[in-house]
Amino acid sequence: MSAPPADADPFRPAADWAQRGLVFLRCLAFFLLAAVFMWGLEQFRVWLISRLAALCVLVPPRWTLAMAIGEEGVSAFAATALMARIGGGRLSDFGWGKRDWWRNVLLGVGTGNVILALLMLALAGLSAVSLAVAPGAAAAVVFHGPFYAALMLCVGFAEESLLRGYALVMLARSLSFWPAALLLSTLFSALHSFNGGETPAGLASVGLFGMVLAYSYRRTGSLWFACGLHAGWDFAQTFVFGVPNSGMVLPGSPIEPQFHGPAWLTGGSVGPEGSVLLPLALVLAILVLEIVVRRRPGVETQAKG
Repeated sequence: MSAPPADADPFRPAADWAQRGLVFLRCLAFFLLAAVFMWGLEQFRVWLISRLAALCVLVPPRWTLAMAIGEEGVSAFAATALMARIGGGRLSDFGWGKRDWWRNVLLGVGTGNVILALLMLALAGLSAVSLAVAPGAAAAVVFHGPFYAALMLCVGFAEESLLRGYALVMLARSLSFWPAALLLSTLFSALHSFNGGETPAGLASVGLFGMVLAYSYRRTGSLWFACGLHAGWDFAQTFVFGVPNSGMVLPGSPIEPQFHGPAWLTGGSVGPEGSVLLPLALVLAILVLEIVVRRRPGVETQAKG
């Protein structure tokens, strides 16, 4: 079963149940292939770190994290490229088209940073959090900022490629778009459950965020806005405000936050993305998609079909 024409809706369900079954199997094959690639790269990372340790060269934890994220991104992208080639398609059929890519990435990054900043300001206005400039803030901006910017762009690329690219297209062609988006957002949430400090409220928020990211692909015709939004949101949490990001806290932020309110408001160990106010931030992201970001040609007709 070949890829749909470039001007067709990539999420349109296949014509019959036999074809739907085939694309579902291709989705499973994609995940299996990505898992094999990730396993291989992980083995190489472990070997490399052990060799460096034998030479008395220790790899800092944050670089180990960066390597692990890079493994996920390379694996998912390589699996996408291979599965696309097998099916007679192109990378652009699965979210990696070149149209407006830089504009959508920048809009996504800006949106992610702004909505997290507004969420933090709302929490501060409710006396649930106080923010203070950390000692050495200027040095943190210079020495840590670029690293975290690059790292979070890698996170956005890796997770969107794995869960909102080939998998979303194939699963939508098997089940239709919204059931596919819901299923993959549930998987997105389940994968975050392995992070220390996650809570049921935080996992629910991750699932909602996944739905917005999936919708952005349908709305724009590519993964670029989703990558930027994902990266901007994580960058603002991890670096700009120094708050927990899905239960994880990384060093180097120029700001020292102190939470005072209840966990249902502040997000507790999860961070602000576990706050009851999180859906309001996601509504703002959707408004940006509807008002600012260019709609994919023909999406109005496809949405009705």
